[in-house]
Amino acid sequence: MTWRDDFRPASWRGVAFHVEAHDRGSGHSQETHLFPRAEASESSPERPDHYVEDLGREPDLYQVEGYVVGDDYLTAAAELDAAMRQPGAGTLVHPYLGELTVKPSTWRRREDRREGGLARFTLNFTEPGRDSNPAPRVDTQAQVDLAADRAVVLTEARFVETYEVEGRPGFLAEAACGILQEAAAAADRVLQALPPGVQAAGSVALDVALFALDVAQSGPGALLRDPVALAARTSGVTAGLAGLPTTAQSDAAGLTTRLRQGDLGPLRSLTEFGGQLAPVAAVTATRLQQGLNQQALVSLVRQAATIGLTRSARDVLPASYDDAVRLRDSLDGLLEAQITDAGDRGDDAAFEALSELRGRMVADLTTRAANLVRIVPRVLRQAQPALVLAYDLYEDALRDAELAARNGIRHPGYLPGGRDLETLGR
Repeated sequence: MTWRDDFRPASWRGVAFHVEAHDRGSGHSQETHLFPRAEASESSPERPDHYVEDLGREPDLYQVEGYVVGDDYLTAAAELDAAMRQPGAGTLVHPYLGELTVKPSTWRRREDRREGGLARFTLNFTEPGRDSNPAPRVDTQAQVDLAADRAVVLTEARFVETYEVEGRPGFLAEAACGILQEAAAAADRVLQALPPGVQAAGSVALDVALFALDVAQSGPGALLRDPVALAARTSGVTAGLAGLPTTAQSDAAGLTTRLRQGDLGPLRSLTEFGGQLAPVAAVTATRLQQGLNQQALVSLVRQAATIGLTRSARDVLPASYDDAVRLRDSLDGLLEAQITDAGDRGDDAAFEALSELRGRMVADLTTRAANLVRIVPRVLRQAQPALVLAYDLYEDALRDAELAARNGIRHPGYLPGGRDLETLGR
């Protein structure tokens, strides 16, 4: 086989041309270090006067002298020009070197009237190498946090615009007081659904108790007549409850574990607050305002709870891909309900803010779920202790409690046979 057998027609990005000559060059990048006053002496006859440091191989450079010729050479020349202008790496079919992946750098085109129908090109290419710089990564969790902050501000602003009892008949404040007492009771029911150790821990339980006390004592008083303070207080207490999974004591309550497994637990009930309240018939202007106040209070609690749960999910790493998808879909449903409610009420600002939060949440959990393990369903032939299965699956018997909690087993010493179990892939 001779070199003519390996000769190939030249092309760049599929555009053919002829080749007259080519050059290829490379080398090593070097830095020469000179030592001052480094002349040899009797005490150090081999003392160096310089040192050449090798900084690595330089990229291969290719220069191709080519041309296009013929009656339609202008079309071929324009195609080659366009191919050289495209950014990024491409395939150069080199007549002597075969297929090369290179990046175009500079080129020149020359035409001479004495060579009619011919355009000469000098094409320069560089070996592309590999980008070792870290790829930029969007902080999806921070974006959820920012979107949640904006949604809270706009939710409270809408409440302040809508809610009104000052200068109105006293029964409007009394009705608002009753709704807030219902909200305080709903918050207390959430706490009662948790283990006793969590009820007494931290500031959340204290905030709920003080809120209930202030509402009961104030009646139609100062708090109910200050929309700004009322919005901040109600939203803050609700968001504090929704944020329980990220507090230290939540581990004992299993809230963090439940949220990691896509379960919103008792906190979800706050997002459905007010469903038992009877609608107010708008037979007079005052009754119309009473209905608006009720709607504003209910929406404030629901949206604050939904936003708080979404923010909690930002700080919790799901246990598996399937759990992340389950959590994402649950929050998506809650946010969808609040977005629809905002749209029905004509609250464009809250509609946009909640829609943005929804998109950020979906992007965050989808991104973080990508590299998580999958849930693997298993059926045991016979009952066995959880620590035996934990060791068989993970070579870690200490994960027996995890297996029991995930499958709702009351005691890790007994995993029943003949029923579906959820286990995490390795």
